[in-house]
Amino acid sequence: MRRRGELTNLGQEDNEEKAADNCALKEGNYRIRYENDAIREALKYATKILTLMNRRFESKMLREE
Repeated sequence: MRRRGELTNLGQEDNEEKAADNCALKEGNYRIRYENDAIREALKYATKILTLMNRRFESKMLREE
């Protein structure tokens, strides 16, 4: 049978494990957000380039008509 002090220590260990898990999850979330932001910026840049290319192509097609 466990003593009261042993139960307190087990509860404290559980809380420490939960806190460590929480920190790991927060770090993972931060990394995912950072990656998402980088992808979002890359897509904005790619969209701008494709828009310019499309405008040039349309302009060229109109000149050829």
